[in-house]
Amino acid sequence: MLPESLKVPLQEHLKKVNGIHEKDLSEGWGRVQMPNALDRKYPNAPADWRWSAAAEVFPQENRWRNQKTREEGRHHVHEPFLQRAVKEAVRVAGGF
Repeated sequence: MLPESLKVPLQEHLKKVNGIHEKDLSEGWGRVQMPNALDRKYPNAPADWRWSAAAEVFPQENRWRNQKTREEGRHHVHEPFLQRAVKEAVRVAGGF
């Protein structure tokens, strides 16, 4: 559950991230890594926005490359980076 005040900013952010995803796909590398054997069960799922959004609400700037398949993709930002950004935002806002 999110505050109503975050609804529009989150929707705008997700539109931006979807744009990144679409650009990645058009350049041939917007696929995500799937857990277990789901990529074999659902071969189109690694390129599907619904799977990508789960991994990319806060996408990294840099891509990863699978050394076996040579496919490239994008992971989410590592948790410590996000935690530091939130902590800094609280500090700047005059919080704790």
